[in-house]
Amino acid sequence: NSKLNLNNAQFREDSQALDPECDCTTCQTYSRAYLHHLFKAREIQGMRLLTIHNIRFMMRLFAVIRRAIATGQFSEVRKASMSLS
Repeated sequence: NSKLNLNNAQFREDSQALDPECDCTTCQTYSRAYLHHLFKAREIQGMRLLTIHNIRFMMRLFAVIRRAIATGQFSEVRKASMSLS
């Protein structure tokens, strides 16, 4: 995962999902171009859709963390996630 600035013109015609590997309804339904349009138009729907994506991201992250704690691998998961930042 990486940070995207949806206000950038590069997303104006980008038909990809926000995160092609994400299973949230935002990523399954809307393109980066549509989200770009919503942000440029200052539509509240853009923030709603991004919130849906961010909540789903956090749910998946915490599921990974819970599994790592349960299996005694939290240190490894933490180190791996810190190297992605």
